[in-house]
Amino acid sequence: MTDLEQDGEGVTAVLSSAFGETTIRARYAVGGDGMHSLVREAAGLDFEGGAYAESFVLADVRMDWPLSAEEVSLFFSPSGLLVVAPLPGERFRIVATVDKAPECPTLAHIQALVGERGPQSRPGILRRSCGPLGFGFTTA
Repeated sequence: MTDLEQDGEGVTAVLSSAFGETTIRARYAVGGDGMHSLVREAAGLDFEGGAYAESFVLADVRMDWPLSAEEVSLFFSPSGLLVVAPLPGERFRIVATVDKAPECPTLAHIQALVGERGPQSRPGILRRSCGPLGFGFTTA
């Protein structure tokens, strides 16, 4: 989407792709387009996120996971938080706090976090990433 305008009857969105530009008219638009949302910007809404002192890494991976693939698992360890959330298609989203997040964490880095902070008797074993491995970020 490259443009969005709202009036009393609905919204007009302009979409751009390799096939050219298309204009769509609808009663409303739903924004699920992230932190730099064109939908939110067009509606005049601010993004008032919070700041955290920690850095985070995030990665979507395929892995052999010994716990339930039907619920999110949270681990609180002395070295930090680890969240393992199941996604469709035998994928998992890994989120972990770290002292200083690398811009592009490696599979070995994510495996080390899962091995150190996750279940110890039967650890999760990462098989591969799902597309670009992930990213690190600091919000402070």
